[in-house]
Amino acid sequence: ADRVLVANVPRGLALAQRTGAPPAEQRLRVGFVLAHPHPAAEDALLAGLFDRKSPNYHRFLTPAQYAQRFGVPASTQRDVRAWLAGGGLQVDHVTGAGDYVLASGTVAQVQGLLKTTIGRYQAGAVAFQANDTAPSVPRALPIYAVLGLDSTRRHRTMAEASGTQETPNTGAQSPEELRSVYEHPAGITGQGTSVAI
Repeated sequence: ADRVLVANVPRGLALAQRTGAPPAEQRLRVGFVLAHPHPAAEDALLAGLFDRKSPNYHRFLTPAQYAQRFGVPASTQRDVRAWLAGGGLQVDHVTGAGDYVLASGTVAQVQGLLKTTIGRYQAGAVAFQANDTAPSVPRALPIYAVLGLDSTRRHRTMAEASGTQETPNTGAQSPEELRSVYEHPAGITGQGTSVAI
């Protein structure tokens, strides 16, 4: 049985005009987001990391420790890979915790695997591609989102957005500018506070 991911249909399609379909052989990169197997334990650890009374206070995990305790099991990752390969997709990248799989394939392969169709659309001056029905995934796999079917929702660096090949600006803002961007209260600098990223 399949699970239909109803949240993965673009909301604005009713306001756009379908102008056709992308070529069946066009390549797509699609991301699959997998649920973590122990969300309650993960939440408890997170709360303890910042509770001064907790034995876990500021005992941050390394990426390897996090993947071992909370990552998607290897058997589930194998099942996801097998399902993707069965549909003709190639796995390009898997996060250390196994909770995000980036795969690529042709439009025809992606449509067949996800039981959806992808069209070309125009909304005002914006042309884009998007799925017009919700994708379906096997109920046995903990996939809860499919990213990359809707080309309007892809992350773009400033260089891509401006059409240049220059390196995007990723670090030229001062702390004061960043505090302003995020409307941080004046006078609070965070000095003396530990932060985990």
